[in-house]
Amino acid sequence: MNLNNRGVGLVEVLVGLGIMGIITMALLSITDIFSKFQNNYSAVNESNIQSELVRMSLSSASTCNINFVGQTFNPKDLTTASIAPKIPDRIINSDSSEVIIRSGVTTNSLNLKSIKVMEIKSLGTNLYLGKLVLPFSKANALNSLGASELVRRVPIMMKVEENSSVATIKSCAATTITNSADYDLMAQQLCESLEGTWNSSSGKCALKILGQCESGQAMAGVNADGTKICVAASSSSGSGCSAPGAFRACTTYAYSQIGQYTWIDTKGCSWVGTCGVGGSGPTGASCCQSGH
Repeated sequence: MNLNNRGVGLVEVLVGLGIMGIITMALLSITDIFSKFQNNYSAVNESNIQSELVRMSLSSASTCNINFVGQTFNPKDLTTASIAPKIPDRIINSDSSEVIIRSGVTTNSLNLKSIKVMEIKSLGTNLYLGKLVLPFSKANALNSLGASELVRRVPIMMKVEENSSVATIKSCAATTITNSADYDLMAQQLCESLEGTWNSSSGKCALKILGQCESGQAMAGVNADGTKICVAASSSSGSGCSAPGAFRACTTYAYSQIGQYTWIDTKGCSWVGTCGVGGSGPTGASCCQSGH
């Protein structure tokens, strides 16, 4: 019997090594892509968590107010208007004991570049909707799929006091709307809840405030029928204001369960009230607007 004892030739060895090399390179490539996919997923997930934490925190008017009340913007140039928090690089909680988010600090896979309210639009008299823009950059963008920057937006409702070309924030709160396509619907619902008329063409709310105050009088609020409440300009500091009288109307509203509002009594005197259990003032007088 003739047996073939020929060994493996050099060419066969080289072919085998070449095939193994191709398989190895393919596996390494797949591993690299999977690793980049995982890094991108982690970055996207973290940015969503961070922005949702900010939204939930700022949905409390007291937290939003401590960060933004008193800040100003130009209502005549909303295209370029931007509003930084009182402490420009961070958002803090209502008692200033905790930093909710801070720019310039790398956490896990992200770095927050800035914190500003931008993309502001008017919803009617003294009412604006802005977006708290949070641009996150990936800490290791070269080892991640997708864009190197992830921008998240938190809608912020703002009540302001306007004077010439300056609008000063008086109260604010984050909304639950995260889809930009829902902004107009949300604005319309808010307008109607304030008994205003929504203009879908202009995207603005016409609030029901009728009549004018006489010379020497000041507007102190609005009646249920939309007419202005006019009082003598000096009445709020007169001798008759030593104690609250009967409730007449809210002059400002609170948008959380623990917020503060102002109201006037039938003598035209102004007072401050607090919402919630144990609050002061006429808490049952609809000055506490929960859900805004």
